[in-house]
Amino acid sequence: MYIRFITAEYCPESASKLGLIVAAHDLIDDEVLDAMNEDILKGILKWFDDNLPEPTRLRKSRKYHTVNIALSWYKPTAINHISKMYELKSFLELHGITTEVIKTFRPGVIVYEDRYQVVAEPFKDT
Repeated sequence: MYIRFITAEYCPESASKLGLIVAAHDLIDDEVLDAMNEDILKGILKWFDDNLPEPTRLRKSRKYHTVNIALSWYKPTAINHISKMYELKSFLELHGITTEVIKTFRPGVIVYEDRYQVVAEPFKDT
């Protein structure tokens, strides 16, 4: 089973709900956090920068004009990453951002995979 952490905010570019890491960056960009909370959030994001490979592919097609954007899902074996995502989830909720955890056995057509995650273009029926 794959796990994805999302917010209630819809992202038109990916035709899905916004992921927590993007939402965290948006919260920093909005400049609404006090210095202590901003440092806490930046520390969480730095952990992901240091411990989660950046996907090398985000679409099935190699053509740049295609709009299919894939979504990131954690593998169930990525225990530390999932735990850190729950920490990020709690932080965002404390700052008024509604979050949700979704799970699936069918994330879509996998376009990238590493030890911790898959990136997949969703199937049309999901």
